[in-house]
Amino acid sequence: MNAARSKIKARKLNMKKATDIVIAIGIFIAVVDFAIFAASAVASWGAFFLVFI
Repeated sequence: MNAARSKIKARKLNMKKATDIVIAIGIFIAVVDFAIFAASAVASWGAFFLVFI
């Protein structure tokens, strides 16, 4: 979440504008989802290659 916060601050988004809020939500979701699901995706691909290779 800190990475998302720093990316939002780097873009200097105005949280009073609806378009900037949507952009901030998109950044947050992208960063947090990557952090949560990256480990499981790597494990899934590893299992796939173990089974089929």
